[in-house]
Amino acid sequence: MAQPTKQQWEEIKHKLSGPYGTAYLKCDDYIISAQVEQSKMKLVVSIYVNGWIKGQDLWRGKESKINQMGDIARRFHCCHRISVPAKTVTLNIKILGKKQCKEKGCNEARVWTYPQFGTPGAFIAHLKKHNPSIEVLDYLTYRQLMDALPKEAEDKT
Repeated sequence: MAQPTKQQWEEIKHKLSGPYGTAYLKCDDYIISAQVEQSKMKLVVSIYVNGWIKGQDLWRGKESKINQMGDIARRFHCCHRISVPAKTVTLNIKILGKKQCKEKGCNEARVWTYPQFGTPGAFIAHLKKHNPSIEVLDYLTYRQLMDALPKEAEDKT
């Protein structure tokens, strides 16, 4: 259970505080690249797992089914939660009834994951919470590990 030192965490936070900053990490068998990018009119920390942001790793669903979330989404993506507005809850109960709403989960909050964090501190806190083994990498080591990964077969259509 190796963790970076407090000084290393501060260095990562400093790297990700400026525009276009990048930090490289290794968490268990995953190689992580955290990059500061522009999203609309603000800067966010985008997370690339093994060099990619894959749509299949994103997750969305009802709050009661959060245990079905994939490993990558749980460990490296930011969770967003949206509850159903009170007006809609009242309308659903009026139309379907309380029992039916509870069975179908109509009024249950929705959760989705996305590989972007608003601040470097949020990214670091999430990483510490969900990953027991973290190693800080320099760029050359990161490139060597990325080159050693098996290449995915390209679709021939």
